[in-house]
Amino acid sequence: MRPGVTEITQLPPRCVEIRRRSLLPGGQRARALAAAPMSDRHTIFEPAHFPALAWEPGAWPKSLDALFRYAVGEAERAMAWYDGKRRRAQRAGRLLRLGAILATSVAGVTPILSELFERDGRPVVDPLWAAFLLALAGILVLLDRFWGCTSAWVRYVLAAQELAVALDAFRIDWERHKLAWDARGEDTETAQAMLDRCRTFLVQVRAVVRQETDTWAAEFQHVLEQIDGATKARRPD
Repeated sequence: MRPGVTEITQLPPRCVEIRRRSLLPGGQRARALAAAPMSDRHTIFEPAHFPALAWEPGAWPKSLDALFRYAVGEAERAMAWYDGKRRRAQRAGRLLRLGAILATSVAGVTPILSELFERDGRPVVDPLWAAFLLALAGILVLLDRFWGCTSAWVRYVLAAQELAVALDAFRIDWERHKLAWDARGEDTETAQAMLDRCRTFLVQVRAVVRQETDTWAAEFQHVLEQIDGATKARRPD
């Protein structure tokens, strides 16, 4: 039996459900994850149950297959999580930015409208509305930066793309190793090479997630510092 063709069934129910959602086709996968309970989304990055491996003669293919599916499953779960979160961040960012653009635009024409339309010698539209709309636009932009909607969308897209490239490379390398496996049989050198490739790929997946998380933390801390600085600057002496 060649590695890479059997199923893993030794997963807890929660991990099985997350795994099932992550293996759905693109659109269905994102909708399933977005509709999942908050607890599932909160635990999506918890490592799945590591498969039980055995290295007795004849058991190598099954163990390598289980390891391969575990590694692929971890990458697909992360990609599915980023895909679902990307859609939410994109919608929220668009709404906030669109609201800021509309508020700024209306604020720009408010003084003109107040000059054009009058009733009993008074403007129909009070020019002070322009100041209010500009303040509203600033608040919307600040909320976008504070919640990180637009920046999060960019981070999620980049992280998912990086994971997809790494996953494609891993699958191709695995097929190369399987060709050598078929030619040599249960070869220790080939099995060790496959183990090393799995380890490298899993480390790469964790590194992408960690890098994205560190970027989010740095951006959030920067926004908090900006808000704190602006608050201190406006505080009366």
